[in-house]
Amino acid sequence: MKIAIISDIHGNIEALKVVLKDIRERGILDIYSTGDLVEYLPFPNEVIDALRTAEVTSIMGNHDLAVLEAQLPSEEEREKMTEEEIQSKGSNIYTLETMTEANKAFLATLPRTLVIEIGQWSLKLVHGRPNNINGYIRENCEAFESISREFDEDILVSGHSHVPFHKEIYGKHFVNAGSVGFPKHGLPKSTYVVLEIEDDQFDVEIVELAYDNEALIDTIKNEPRISDTLIKRIVEGK
Repeated sequence: MKIAIISDIHGNIEALKVVLKDIRERGILDIYSTGDLVEYLPFPNEVIDALRTAEVTSIMGNHDLAVLEAQLPSEEEREKMTEEEIQSKGSNIYTLETMTEANKAFLATLPRTLVIEIGQWSLKLVHGRPNNINGYIRENCEAFESISREFDEDILVSGHSHVPFHKEIYGKHFVNAGSVGFPKHGLPKSTYVVLEIEDDQFDVEIVELAYDNEALIDTIKNEPRISDTLIKRIVEGK
């Protein structure tokens, strides 16, 4: 059986379209997301609508949670804010002002974690760490031993770092799906992972895909609530 794991879309509908197309062409029906559907980039509604249409099962990321917990500044507060303050915190103001109430309600339904059973294998999906939505698990992390004691499942699948990897250590598999919409692995390419699970076999394929970012960059340039500094990071994959 093959399943696809995507993560950290961050409002990038152009990248998401390419990734979902690739997954469909591989004949994979089960798609899971480890969160951060929104913030930073300018298409939160389009991303959520596309995920719902594709029947992607998602958990909550720290930026999804930030949207639910944040409040828009008052008109008086807004008038006193600098451009940098308006653009700060992952374009939080833009996301709050543009997201539909239905899509905010959808974010509120997302669980923090999800456990999947496939044959003899159990998988736990988290955004950051098992007990910390903001915690990082990187390939060179020194805390694998302690993290391995935080979950009982065979495989831990996470996101948050925007850098994909697969590592087997302390009797557990650690998988990071990287980022669909805001990659930070040094290339301006979306990443996701395909997990192939058969009996006692578990294989991971990290997929990299180029996408046309011109429309995304043009939208950022024309939207004063989103920082142009993001363009360099998108182009360089950092």
